Amino acid sequence: MNDQAYDPRRTPIPLYVDLDNTLIGTDILWEQLIRLVFHKPFLVPLMIFEGFKGKARLKEWLSDHIELPIEHLPWSKSVIEHLQNHKNKGGLVILATATHQKMASKISDYLGIFDAVLATNANTNLKGSLKAKAIADLNTSLNEKHYAYLGDSLDDIPIWRNAAEAWMVPVGASTDARCMKAIPRLKVLESKERNRISSWIKLMRIQQCAKNILLFFPLIHAHKHNIKV
Repeated sequence: MNDQAYDPRRTPIPLYVDLDNTLIGTDILWEQLIRLVFHKPFLVPLMIFEGFKGKARLKEWLSDHIELPIEHLPWSKSVIEHLQNHKNKGGLVILATATHQKMASKISDYLGIFDAVLATNANTNLKGSLKAKAIADLNTSLNEKHYAYLGDSLDDIPIWRNAAEAWMVPVGASTDARCMKAIPRLKVLESKERNRISSWIKLMRIQQCAKNILLFFPLIHAHKHNIKV
């Protein structure tokens, strides 16, 4: 965190917020992969090929080929209210996400509350320390010495470390405990609806490991039935 004393009574500092599992109760990449498999399965081989070029390139490819119904995403009302309250007090609200820029911009336009967007592009998967640097650079360009950040995962620790205000949306006992241990000053933004969404995701989608299974299932299926892909 910046060495200069932070006074919360002054004009609100910029508030940066994560998207996946924070502003929404799901993961955009996961949603795109599911939609691809069920609606455009013929593109799966191409998607796997793009995946070998890196996660940033894969996200760009998916954003070019898959449209998501933004209005039906599982939005967290508690987070949106938190952002709106901050904006009403005169603070800047900025979306900072590892989701691709194309999708992030659509979400920003849909909500209409963000002053700027930081997101993944073809060359950079904006996550962890890379996101921390992007936030620091933007904050400097805004002539701001401090910022607040609202996230949800271990990848957000480098960002919280430098934040004057560190906020977390709870996602699960284990992850929450590890985040709190790393950043004891974390403030928790509770959300009943967010907890219900998390439980549904755990039951129906088997969390992160299912992504990897989803990527390789078409190839396994093709090999089993001697289908050339």
